[in-house]
Amino acid sequence: MAKARNWIAMFVLIAVVGGCQCGPKFLENSKIEITELSGPASLEKAATTVQAAAFLDDGHALASLIQDTDGDGIFTGADRASIWKVELRRKSWEELTDSAATSCFLPDSGFAIGTRPVVNNRILYHRVAEDTDSDGLLTTVDNVELWSMKTDGSDPRPVITEGSPRLADVSEQSGRIIYSVRNMSLGKDFYLATAEGASPTRIPIPNMVSACFEPEGEMFTAVVENAAGMSLELVNPQDNYSHKNMLVGNSLLYFAPRWSEDGTTLLAHVCRDADADGRIYINDPGEILTINVQTGDVEQLTLTPAADNRLGGVWGEFGRVLFMGADPTSDEHFRGIRLMAVPVGGGEAKDLYCCFNSALKVFLAPSLNKKRFLVDLWNDTNADGRVDGADRSTLGLIEVR
Repeated sequence: MAKARNWIAMFVLIAVVGGCQCGPKFLENSKIEITELSGPASLEKAATTVQAAAFLDDGHALASLIQDTDGDGIFTGADRASIWKVELRRKSWEELTDSAATSCFLPDSGFAIGTRPVVNNRILYHRVAEDTDSDGLLTTVDNVELWSMKTDGSDPRPVITEGSPRLADVSEQSGRIIYSVRNMSLGKDFYLATAEGASPTRIPIPNMVSACFEPEGEMFTAVVENAAGMSLELVNPQDNYSHKNMLVGNSLLYFAPRWSEDGTTLLAHVCRDADADGRIYINDPGEILTINVQTGDVEQLTLTPAADNRLGGVWGEFGRVLFMGADPTSDEHFRGIRLMAVPVGGGEAKDLYCCFNSALKVFLAPSLNKKRFLVDLWNDTNADGRVDGADRSTLGLIEVR
């Protein structure tokens, strides 16, 4: 939950440099508009920042906001979070959880990009209500529980309460969830269960990092750590969790790959050790790939210059993939962020929007019609020359017209 815990989870501390006056651009017949959704009138803007967001439906968004409750000027896991429902047209905010007694937040780290944490008209979320380490704070070090509530915030119920669970993915179609819990070796075990927490079954695949259901909610992909980096496996729970390798090599998959709506293709963001320094990190270019589920054929959609990077990746409308382009600096930060698109069949990647004097956080949560996307808008609010966990952010709405 910490805003600056690491670049994988919250996606990078971004160095800010002036001089670029890039504004909204056009791709074919599409116009991109970015709207700041301000924030709750009841909260001081400077004292809150966005932790995660997702669409509830095409007219409403969910967002978890971190408040600087300890007053240290930094947004971390020691600060409390609460979940809000946002009416997009009116930009009105309604708090769904009680920030006075609990700290509640939406799934983020390792969660499949763009997934709505909603099953059977109930929102799944994480909740901390007990100071289990007795430090006087409600933080993610305390026992985190998985809860659900109705979409108006009523009828909150526990789903999984042991092992500090973290939600990995949900399937509205099958009504099932995948979540992880801590194990005795300080790693994670992943479980498959119903959205009510019933019939939990441990997934017998060691070293899993993330998971993503296919559209029908029966099979799922699993990102698995190995000696070379990370591999991508297609897992069939109905066949004793048999799994088929889809992608392997000296690479990292920072996000759970996204399925196409017809279930035939996977969209993955992959980083490789391009500078041969023995590690894969922010200076190594990331590329956007598609993988044919039946044949295993891999097609690289982007070809990144050495001084550039590609981050994230979600399915858009009109046969396109939307992703973030970034220019890394030598100190493992970014100069700026661009919203980009590339045809699914490959081709030239084009800028949709440039953002250098502030930053777009690298999550793109698409609406059901894939014409609207939620982003995190950061600004250098403390004027220290970079955008990071000490700065506030607001929720932004990207509309493709």
